[in-house]
Amino acid sequence: MQTVGDVNPSRRGRAPFYLATGGVACALALLPVAFLAPVYSGESGSSSGTVATTDTLVGVNGLWTIWLLCIPVFLALAAWTGLHFRCARGSGWGTRVAWSSVALLWVFALIGSASVGFFLIPTALLLVVAAARTPSAGASLQGS
Repeated sequence: MQTVGDVNPSRRGRAPFYLATGGVACALALLPVAFLAPVYSGESGSSSGTVATTDTLVGVNGLWTIWLLCIPVFLALAAWTGLHFRCARGSGWGTRVAWSSVALLWVFALIGSASVGFFLIPTALLLVVAAARTPSAGASLQGS
């Protein structure tokens, strides 16, 4: 029978797992958004009047922007993998990879803040919370 202070070790990593997976999903979601979402707007004038126009990130900047958007996806996957190794094996290496990836993702969001960086904030926040809450496999259950 479990008492109030007991924590089931198999359940401790569920919330961080879902948070980290959500972070990866947010990063992946930017790829189709770059093709589909009208992020640029403008007006064009003609003899018949003014016409409002919209265009996508890829439509304005070209396909090379997808390669740039793959960087946060890679960083989110690296953080997810590092957190998995921390939770499953107590890996100090996994912890360092996860936090380094999250820090680089924040840097990428800051550098790209004038364009897509703003859309990376949910990914970065989810991964920060996941990294802070991910238990280590070798950690004691006392005080958890």
